[in-house]
Amino acid sequence: MTLKPAAGEVKFLGVATQLPSKDLAATKAWYEGHLGFRELGRWQDHDFLILDREGVRLHFWPTDQPQLAEVGSFYLRVSGDIDGLWRGLTAGGVDAHDAPEDKPYGMREFTAHDADGRHVLIGKPLERGP
Repeated sequence: MTLKPAAGEVKFLGVATQLPSKDLAATKAWYEGHLGFRELGRWQDHDFLILDREGVRLHFWPTDQPQLAEVGSFYLRVSGDIDGLWRGLTAGGVDAHDAPEDKPYGMREFTAHDADGRHVLIGKPLERGP
């Protein structure tokens, strides 16, 4: 099925996940300190935080229900030295069990846990030979 917008062509530019956080300051510190994200915006009157790294945007809102922030996961697709990233995270005290491994679906990946305990899957496409 093809959806045709009534007003003309629409182009999707990206996605920004919106995630609950037990503590916005701790969330900000974790993503900045471990993965190199930077604050793009913070709206105190709305309790909302946007972090960005190279156009990858993560939106966080506070919750007083800790279990809500602990469930779910998201996937960060990266390039470069994923094994070095994993070593750096684990050396920095991040719970990133299981070293990166090649998956049958063409990715090399591992899972880290952020400040809320959420699963952050990090992977890069495997280089395929000729």
